[in-house]
Amino acid sequence: MTEESEDSKDKDEYNKVISNLCESIKNGELIVFLGAGISKNSGLPLAHDLETHILKNFGLPIEDINRIIESNFPFEAFIGNILRNTDISPILKIFEKGQPNINHIFIARLAKAGMIKTIVTTNFDLLLENALINEGLKENENFPIFFTDEHYANVNYENINDKLTIFKIHGSIIEDNSIRTILNELAQCRGSDYFNKLLKFIYSEGKHHKVLILGYSCSDEFDISPIINKITEEWKNVIIVNHISDIIYKIESIKDKGKKNPFRLFPGIRVYTNSDDFVKNLWSALEEHLGVYRFFLNPDLWRSEIDIWTEEQKKNNIHYQIVGDVFSSISLWEKSIEYYEKALGGAEINEHNNDIFSKLGIAYFGSGEFEKSAIYHEKTLKFILQYRRPDLECVGYFNLGGIYLGLGDFKKAIDYCEKAHDLSLISGNKGLKSGINTNLGIANFVLGNSKTAIKYFERDLEISRHRKDLGGEALTSIFLGNVYCTLKEFEKAQELYSWAESIALPLGSNTLISLYYTGMGILNINKKNYENAIDYFKKSLEIDK
Repeated sequence: MTEESEDSKDKDEYNKVISNLCESIKNGELIVFLGAGISKNSGLPLAHDLETHILKNFGLPIEDINRIIESNFPFEAFIGNILRNTDISPILKIFEKGQPNINHIFIARLAKAGMIKTIVTTNFDLLLENALINEGLKENENFPIFFTDEHYANVNYENINDKLTIFKIHGSIIEDNSIRTILNELAQCRGSDYFNKLLKFIYSEGKHHKVLILGYSCSDEFDISPIINKITEEWKNVIIVNHISDIIYKIESIKDKGKKNPFRLFPGIRVYTNSDDFVKNLWSALEEHLGVYRFFLNPDLWRSEIDIWTEEQKKNNIHYQIVGDVFSSISLWEKSIEYYEKALGGAEINEHNNDIFSKLGIAYFGSGEFEKSAIYHEKTLKFILQYRRPDLECVGYFNLGGIYLGLGDFKKAIDYCEKAHDLSLISGNKGLKSGINTNLGIANFVLGNSKTAIKYFERDLEISRHRKDLGGEALTSIFLGNVYCTLKEFEKAQELYSWAESIALPLGSNTLISLYYTGMGILNINKKNYENAIDYFKKSLEIDK
């Protein structure tokens, strides 16, 4: 087949997609799911552009910027790390601005014509609402918006298609605390579960037949993707539009893309094309219902405001701590140490920088330099003991327990962790309780106290599930699997490893995936399946390299 005839075939397939989508839209069979990509040409930054601009302004060399960008660390988690160190209000305020573009206006026209009833978006800007208002629709009267826990508690999924409804999964700039809550959870690699029912409704349980996804990269690996991955039946037909600058018409099965694809089991297609052109073609096919198509292009006005904000962070020397946190989050420990030390600037520990000393201790622990880690954590603990703060003392003892675990002094590790455990009952820090139980479980397991180890791991697992801490749940499942392996309870071990894998793969956590492979290697050695064991250990080794 010639290249020309291949192009013609692709165009014919593309036209069929447009035609079928138009019929689904006319018949009210479609829900739209919108990501950040639809806001291009609205005067607002895309996630990649904003992240890169901040890092450049912080003065990072290009190789360090590339390491962060190429790690695929979620943008929401990146901003969440900033939130832990400083005020992000100037960044959030940018998203109050901008003008609706072709995508927002197209969706608004469909909504006004009654062709779509349910709109779901990860965007917290106001562009979609403004587009609807520009079409003469009124918020609350014509379209309620759900974006907080309280809102979601009142959703009636039986009647969801009776009225135009907007769901803003990551919050709304109208109430920026809704955004801060999500960012905090994602910065800790935790999923949010209040929209669990919503995602199941969209991708499995609703009366609609299809979901059109525009401007969404499937990179929300701590909250959205894990829920979609767990849908194992009654899948909706999904059409994803992957934006490419050139106008091409490549179409493939939705199952073909390997990475960042929670839709591997779903029926549907992936369309590679210019998304503005795709919307233009849909609009033209529905022109009798939507009116005449117009292209909208808005200038970027956000850079100068980000420049002011980043200069303020540099003036207060906060930028190095932010970057250190980001590198810690993606486990590039040497880089996190480099930036934390820049943040300290040679200063001794005091009330303003004791947090950085603690973070340096964690980073040195992550890099395997346990003695150096102990030095920083001991300085931190000695300092905070002056203040008689159980919550801070608990953290100090917990960190030192982890260090002595790494040094192989398991009895000392248990001693410190038990002190931390007693203080955690006073402070009520559930996240810390989880880590304390993990360390106590590991130490007891190594000392041969398997039943005690199981007790602590099961407590940890319960806390992780309650907190919706997916990474913690996977890690503890692997540890429990290791214990059951030594007890020769292989079916139980296999069940725990498989559960950990189902979480680790969509999260994209190399650490968890490597530990899963190691666990499976141990299991196969115990079962005398030596060739399988070697294969698993090789996979683990490749990741660790």
